[in-house]
Parts: sequence; C-alpha cells; structure tokens
Amino acid sequence: MKTQISDEELAEQLVESFEIARDFWRKNQGIVENFLNEFSEYFRAGFEESSRTLSPRIREVVSTLAVHGWFVHDQLPFAESAELADILKRGDSKTVDARLKKHFRMSLRTIKKSILTAYPERKTILNQAFTAHTRKQYYLSVPVFLAQADGICFELLGIPLFSKSKGKPRSARIVDQIDMPPLVTAFLEPLRMITPLSQDTDKIASSEKSYNRHAILHGLANDYGNEINSFKSISLVLFLTQFEPDHGDATT
Repeated sequence: MKTQISDEELAEQLVESFEIARDFWRKNQGIVENFLNEFSEYFRAGFEESSRTLSPRIREVVSTLAVHGWFVHDQLPFAESAELADILKRGDSKTVDARLKKHFRMSLRTIKKSILTAYPERKTILNQAFTAHTRKQYYLSVPVFLAQADGICFELLGIPLFSKSKGKPRSARIVDQIDMPPLVTAFLEPLRMITPLSQDTDKIASSEKSYNRHAILHGLANDYGNEINSFKSISLVLFLTQFEPDHGDATT
C-alpha cells in the first residue's frame, strides 16, 4: 500500500487542487503591472521577450534581498527594491536596513491589515505578535512570526517552509510547476534558494545565527531580539500572502 507520494506528485496535486498559479497571479497582478509601467521602455519587443530579458533581473533583486532576510512584497515599489538590492551588492546593509525599517514603521498598519486579512484563522496569534512588536518585545515577536510562516507554508504548499531535500528547498519543485510567465514566477525566487535564514545551523557563520530560523526556534540563538529582525520576519509572512486567495476584510 502506497503511503507517501513524491514531491513531483505533491506539486501536481497542489497546482490542480488549490490553483496556486491562478491565485498567485490574482494577488500579484498589481505588482506586475506596476513593474511593467516602471520599465515600459523594455517591452517594445513584446511581453514574452521582455519577460525572458527582465526575469533574471527580478530574480537577482528578490534573491539579493532574501539573502539579507528581507522579502519583496507588493507594498514596496519594485524600483525601490531594485535600488536597495544594488546597495546591498555594494556591501552597505546598514543603509538598506535603515530604509526598510522606516518603510515598515510608516506602513505597519496597512501591512498588519493585509496579513490579518490573508490569514483570518491566525488572527489571534498574529495580533499578539504585532502587539509584542509594538511593545518592543522582539524576543517574543520574532519566533512567533517565523513559526506562523512555517505553518502558513505547510498549509499552502504541503511542506514546511524552507525544508530541504538533497540540499535544495523542496518548495523549488512546487514553484517550478507553476505555469506562469517567467516575469511572474521570478518573484518566487526565495522559495527556490537556501538563505542564511533557512540554512542548517552547522553551515552558517556564528554572526548569521542571530537571524536563522532553526537557531531561533530551537533556542540556539539568544541575540535576535531587535526591531530589524522583527520587521524581517513580518516581511516573510507578508511575502507568503501572495499565495493566499482573498478573504475579504479583517478587523484588528
């Protein structure tokens, strides 16, 4: 009797049953359209050709930010995300952290509403995590947001967030099953890659353990409690909302 299915079979079932591609496109149509407007001069040769040309740039931007713990979302213009990624490539992470901290501080009410609307069944837990963040209790907010991201990913994709098989994220196979233009799926690059957040603790430098999911959730890190890491964790949860179908409004 067969009790397990392969990752490929799981991906196929998820794509068919939950219509991930359709929901992703619906949730991200705005960010893609904004991207097209910002870079319209590149699209004179047609959408498909431009998609092949620009998708590597999108992957570069979202992966560069993800390596530093930040996840691209539709409440930050892509042009600004691209600028921040270029700053990171020059080695200036402090400037990027400062600018994104300012962004999240100014947009926190809107971001909180988006997250609670996407995950109404997690409202109580997420509300308490946001309360802890507001009270500067970052040692409480960070692990809760990370744990919720784990649970959300499992509900959506059927696998834990950033779980690995043969050294590669299992989520990569699911992303590869999504039949959408490269310009769209490029935004999902963080689900295809290993980052300091998702890496095994024995494979990262000691300095990176202060924001490593395994180290934080298993009590191996004790210096992660700061505002930047809390905002990074919120950005991860916000990143996952692009998989969620609309649930209507949510009260705080």
